[in-house]
Amino acid sequence: MRLGSDLRVFLASALLLCGGLAACTRVPQPAGEEPEGTVRLSLDTKGLPAGQRTFRAVIFDKNNEYATNGSYSTTTSGSHTDAHTGAVREWLLPCRVDDGGTPLDESGAAVDNLADADHRSVYGLRWGGSGSITLAAVSPAVRVLQDELDDRRCYVEWSADTDAPLYVSAPAAGTFAGSWISGAYVYESSTRIPALVDYRASLSVFIDFDRDPNNDRPVDEAYIQSVCVTNRVVSDRYYLQEKGDHALGFTLKATPDENRHYTVSDTPKVLYDWSADGGVIHLEKANNDTWSSSGERKVYLPAVNFADTDLTDAVRPVVQVRLGSDTDHPFTAKVVLNQTLLPMKHYTYKLMVSKTYVNVFLAVADWDTGGVSGTVTEAPAYVGSVSLTDGGWEDGEGGAAEI
Repeated sequence: MRLGSDLRVFLASALLLCGGLAACTRVPQPAGEEPEGTVRLSLDTKGLPAGQRTFRAVIFDKNNEYATNGSYSTTTSGSHTDAHTGAVREWLLPCRVDDGGTPLDESGAAVDNLADADHRSVYGLRWGGSGSITLAAVSPAVRVLQDELDDRRCYVEWSADTDAPLYVSAPAAGTFAGSWISGAYVYESSTRIPALVDYRASLSVFIDFDRDPNNDRPVDEAYIQSVCVTNRVVSDRYYLQEKGDHALGFTLKATPDENRHYTVSDTPKVLYDWSADGGVIHLEKANNDTWSSSGERKVYLPAVNFADTDLTDAVRPVVQVRLGSDTDHPFTAKVVLNQTLLPMKHYTYKLMVSKTYVNVFLAVADWDTGGVSGTVTEAPAYVGSVSLTDGGWEDGEGGAAEI
């Protein structure tokens, strides 16, 4: 299921606009007044996890350069009729937050209930420009950082392993128009910010016997010693806007090297290990035994095209499976993940074991609302095979395999 969420800057339909929004100019402000106005936001949160949430909205100017940002929450005050769609929406109140997007009260203490947070307008967006702009949003309202080499670019810190998934929207271009209302200069935008997306994919491993009736080398039992994922990107910057040669999103394929900011974990993500999880797993074909990783041992990865030739092998994850009853002499299959991973999709590597090879399949399913892995229902795509000869593993089409 696709998660949908839109963030919209708006003004009540009673405001005086000069013709179409794209052609509008700002209403002149009275002499001596602050040359800046508030930006009010409305949000449809039905595509995001239920509950109280904070948001940070970011404005880029007509040159795609970072201009300003402000934080809001799902606490609302008052309603209006949206000038673009006619839908009735509510104002989102500004909200004081810490660097992680946790709401704070006026003393700076964290609060569990958004009603107790500091909602003064100083924390929201203010804008004094005109003409074309671009808007983007993140949730929770984590801090937005400016690039140390170019402060006209900005990013948020991304982590694969987090208890609070970071949702990010694509930037959306638009124009501002505005007028005075209730003693404040308030802007409306013609743009509509796209869905907020968790730019992670999740991965699990499923092991079964090769049950092809035409296979002349079937296996009746299998032993699993360990399953893990190595070479895993665990942190990176996520840039909220492209600018010139600098791309939107992760820095995995950024050039030159000083624009790369990802971290690859030196520690394998263990899905099973015989020495810590109860011994070697024994599967019997006659019992229709299978094995799968699940629960907290799911692996999260950046949702990127790992087949992209601009990426280096340093960032391609490797699924490593050790088989055999003798823990001192295991067969180790290392399958390089060389496919495109889409955001908020759950992938299952299916390894079908026989006496001569391991067939590798990749199945995918949507995440449920809130980022929970769904059930794999689609037919898996055949990725390739890893061959077993003379007691060792050879390279197969599914990726590099070695003893």
